[in-house]
Amino acid sequence: MKTETDQFYDYLLTKCDTMLEGWLQAREIKPHSVYSANAPIETENQLIDSTRILIQAICKMFNDDQHGFEQGIKAWTDKVAERRAAHQTPIYEIIQQFYNLRTSFWNVIKQYVVDHQSQASTSDVLKWSDMMNRSFDYVITQFTEEYYKLNKELLTAQQEMINELSSPIIPITAEIGVLPLIGDIDTNRAKYILESTLKQCEERKISHLFIDLSGVPIVDTMVAHQIFQVVETLRLLGVETTLSGIRPEVAQTAVNLGLDFVDIPTQSNLAKALASIGLEIKVQA
Repeated sequence: MKTETDQFYDYLLTKCDTMLEGWLQAREIKPHSVYSANAPIETENQLIDSTRILIQAICKMFNDDQHGFEQGIKAWTDKVAERRAAHQTPIYEIIQQFYNLRTSFWNVIKQYVVDHQSQASTSDVLKWSDMMNRSFDYVITQFTEEYYKLNKELLTAQQEMINELSSPIIPITAEIGVLPLIGDIDTNRAKYILESTLKQCEERKISHLFIDLSGVPIVDTMVAHQIFQVVETLRLLGVETTLSGIRPEVAQTAVNLGLDFVDIPTQSNLAKALASIGLEIKVQA
């Protein structure tokens, strides 16, 4: 003979579409949102399919199938989190949908209690409420962790691309190159510049590198130290270095650090630096 919990589980399975419909009805019209009430039919069908799978996975908790519940949630989270991260769906929009679905789920539980007042005890209702809340809390935690991981990987990849594009060595001749540094330089970018510069000089067989700092708005003690490290490392590899675009405050920072730039050729701008080795830049009027 089935227990009240068994009957309740069977009831939940028959009400999956009711929960799904309740969730769909809670959506609002939001431009450019995958969850918008007026989203394209293809998008809505995809939402319906994935949300139905989520509801069925959550229902497993009410059948004492913890393993099946966790497996189902992991499979759902891996797939949906990747999709949402790829489209850069705001996390607050996603969390709101979990809240809406929880409300729809709870409405079904309340209706069961109303229809089965003589069978559902207070302890049963409290147990089901606790199971529902723990299930949704677990889903939200798993999803946000996966979403954060995917976004972090995406941001890291984007930052690496930005670093690569912002630290190119431009060949002037077969053995001479220019490294124009533009924008703020933080610890991570400074480390990348060092590694990238050494690699590019080796690959391009650069014997003389001009590093132009005129596009760097702020040079603090860390940046000045990193620049000095780049120059010294290149010198050990046999690459001569000339610095250009060094402003007075940058020079002062270097002095305060005790960094000795005396033996490093410097020029006020890149044009003069190139002219110092016989490379004239002609500017047309």
